[in-house]
Amino acid sequence: MRPNTPRQQAGTARLSRLWLLLVSIVAALLATPPANADPDDFGATYYIACGYYNGTSDEHTSCASLQNNVWFAGRPATFGNQWSGIDTAVQQSLSGDYNPTHLVAYWTTTDNYPDVWFWDYTYWAYEDRFAWTDCPASNTGVGYYTPLPGGWATRWCRGQIIRFNWAAVVTWAGMGLIDISGSGQGRPLDEFSAYAACHEMGHTLGLQHNTYPGCINYEYAGLELEGYDDGYNPNLTDHERGHINARY
Repeated sequence: MRPNTPRQQAGTARLSRLWLLLVSIVAALLATPPANADPDDFGATYYIACGYYNGTSDEHTSCASLQNNVWFAGRPATFGNQWSGIDTAVQQSLSGDYNPTHLVAYWTTTDNYPDVWFWDYTYWAYEDRFAWTDCPASNTGVGYYTPLPGGWATRWCRGQIIRFNWAAVVTWAGMGLIDISGSGQGRPLDEFSAYAACHEMGHTLGLQHNTYPGCINYEYAGLELEGYDDGYNPNLTDHERGHINARY
């Protein structure tokens, strides 16, 4: 075969550049949140003072911080012995909601420095809160004291703790909102657990409460709470997956 002429070579080079440009545009689109994505849906904590407050779990420790890499490891600490089934719900959400994103999300019992530790306990002092996220002072990262402005979207914490609170489930069961006895009244516990697991892990990745019909939205807890629509969705939406994929 005859070698390409200079004109043919130039044409081939232009096609190669156009192809690379097209690939770059497609990659950028895939990594970008939906066009209607609200930037306020993503960031870190709601509180300026973010950290483990005097060694206790109270209102000031509640942090929705970013984890710091694509590998998203969750490990049990004291888990599944009070809120029955929450450990299974977390593992299913890791594999079904978060691993299909750009994250490599997995459950471990051996990593001493996971991104998230899971606890369940009965905190009667907070019987209206089903779960929250702590960023303890002993965490393995830094950045959760990043000053504002700009702190919401830049804080991160490796070694966050999600605390699931059985006291709230018992309280809401007494109000007929969650069924923990098989009575048929209220949202079945396994369904609410699926929602709670997805919801709290979203906060550790930077997802904030929004109005999209997924697990980060309070309306889709399915508890028929006053002032909220009656809905139920225990999974991430495309909107939320877009936020995760754009940032990890």
